[in-house]
Amino acid sequence: MQELQELESEPLCHRIAARLLVNNCQLLDGKDDATVLTDSGRQVRDFVDSYAASLAICDLERGSFVIPSSCAPFRERSLVNIPDSSIPRLHASPQQIDSCLSGLAKSDSAWNTWVSYRHKALRFCEAARADNEKAQSIRLHQRLTEILSNLSKGVEQELEANLQAINLRATETTEQLQRMVPEIEQLRNKLQDLDRTISQDVMQISQASNSVMRDGLEDAQNLQQLLRVLLKTVMSNNAEVAASQEVALASFKDRTDSEAAVVMAALATAAVSSASLQSQIVSALKLFEVVH
Repeated sequence: MQELQELESEPLCHRIAARLLVNNCQLLDGKDDATVLTDSGRQVRDFVDSYAASLAICDLERGSFVIPSSCAPFRERSLVNIPDSSIPRLHASPQQIDSCLSGLAKSDSAWNTWVSYRHKALRFCEAARADNEKAQSIRLHQRLTEILSNLSKGVEQELEANLQAINLRATETTEQLQRMVPEIEQLRNKLQDLDRTISQDVMQISQASNSVMRDGLEDAQNLQQLLRVLLKTVMSNNAEVAASQEVALASFKDRTDSEAAVVMAALATAAVSSASLQSQIVSALKLFEVVH
């Protein structure tokens, strides 16, 4: 990262080449020196080689070295005209890159400069990627902080709303209870009055019942004594009546027998008289028939 920062004080050529390098580091995708040479495709190698060539040529131009004509696409005047792009891409063809490298290889100083910048290109991209990841982490942390803040606000608002609702219900309940206290007190007084009334009535009824029971018991005892007296009297009277009935029956029988004898005598007399009358009537009828 320090090397990238040092490039900020370099001439325009170096800054342009470094900017193009960093902007297109996505092609490397975490490659290092070894993997670029072993398992990378041609596009990644061309990317490293081309921007290393641009940086090396910037140094060579400052040192008044003779720049191979095949390296014209990598000089400052060509780099200035490369537009910014959000899509990683090379500004030179593979043939132009190979041709420029062949020209640089003719000079040991130029070649060593390119090799040095080739290593730096990888480090620049690694530093840029780390810085980018850091920035992304910071943005992610900021986003997470924002989300957590919003969640906290939402939770606090929800809790506040719930607390207000609970307080409102508690206040309403308290007011209802306060309104109910006089009614409850009045009901309690009525229940106490009712209890006293019922207690008094029960006591009076109990006393009256006890009095009635005592009176009834006394009446029953008196009635029992009266019944005993009546029973003795009835039994005594029954004995007297039975004796009287025997005497009366005997007198009635004697009187009846006497009266029956008289009646039988009268009936006999009447029968005699009836027979005599019947005989007379028969004689009269016969005499009447003779006359006529």
